[in-house]
Amino acid sequence: MYMNKRRTEFINNAIYEFRGGMAREFYFTNIDYPFIPYYYDPKDDSLHAESVSIPFHYKEHEITNRVIRDSLSKLKEKLKEDYRERGIILYEYD
Repeated sequence: MYMNKRRTEFINNAIYEFRGGMAREFYFTNIDYPFIPYYYDPKDDSLHAESVSIPFHYKEHEITNRVIRDSLSKLKEKLKEDYRERGIILYEYD
């Protein structure tokens, strides 16, 4: 388990910079689900969005915009699959 405060701040700052200061949310065109927040949890060193998560076990020097983009893409796909299994299609902006 990673409970390192400095690491948590580093990852949160990296995601903040990647998002250009925008909220950490996935945006959809669905009226009932227009956005779903995501966050980093140091307890399991993973990115979470609602009931899904993916590991984020990168060393600080490995964390780049590409790593963040790819990780968020994987998390979003897992989130969409979770909703799809519940019979809800999350439509994205074009």
